[in-house]
Amino acid sequence: MRRVHMLSSDVKVGIAAAGFLGCQILFLVFREVIERRTNRKFAQDAANRIPALLHGTLLSIAGHAVVVRCAGVAATDCTPLASWAEAAGAFSTGYMMWDLLCMQQIGYEHAVPLSLHHAASAAACVLVIYWCPEGLWFMAALMMTETTVPFENAAWLLNWRRDCGRGAQHGGGALGASRRLLLLVWVLYRILLFVPYFKAVVGSHAAVRAASYPLLCTVYGMGAVLTAFNIGGLLQVVLPNVREDRQWAEQKPSLRTPSQQLGTPRRNPRRTVRVGTPCKSATASH
Repeated sequence: MRRVHMLSSDVKVGIAAAGFLGCQILFLVFREVIERRTNRKFAQDAANRIPALLHGTLLSIAGHAVVVRCAGVAATDCTPLASWAEAAGAFSTGYMMWDLLCMQQIGYEHAVPLSLHHAASAAACVLVIYWCPEGLWFMAALMMTETTVPFENAAWLLNWRRDCGRGAQHGGGALGASRRLLLLVWVLYRILLFVPYFKAVVGSHAAVRAASYPLLCTVYGMGAVLTAFNIGGLLQVVLPNVREDRQWAEQKPSLRTPSQQLGTPRRNPRRTVRVGTPCKSATASH
């Protein structure tokens, strides 16, 4: 099972630094553009999603490529994909560090669980891409959980449209469909995925322990941490949003409250944040 690093340390440090700076540039540019049409707090939340979408898409592609093409944890014929996985891990490290800083600057509510998730993920990526290349397959498997990010952002965008009143009159059917689709993808990639993951971990226990005991602790620990984090997200965010859409659809428009008809900021599919009024008006404060 012994592997070697495919990229030099300098290259990986450069990718991580580029990821950090690139995310900050994207955030600043999109924040200024979006703020011209909305308010600042909403613009910050929306701009934060651009790097998150890029990060989630890249990691999902890299994770699927390595897990599908590399037939098992001990595969030795995946050199190009291993290089891609190391690059994705380095970029993810830069993104996680940037998002930790960004959340503090913006002032997200309930950011502690997400901060712990980011810190643990960044530490695991650093361990694998710098010291324990034997863990690349496990890292790639965990990258696949990022498949939910595009669906989360699509649901968030449709929620914004309904909050602005554009979808209120017809019940926001597209939003309900997107949230049900997010529920399906979330269960597949953030819950059920850990069944084959832990099966691979247990099956490779001896080989991983022989390669590195810290790596063994990491693959077990990250699996447990992410499973708990994802179940929490399912129970606290995804399922309540689906129930909210069902209640909305069952109500007659005449029975909805004015806030429901005009749109009130709702729970965010990715994280909860006070965004004020998402639609810019003459009285919006900046």
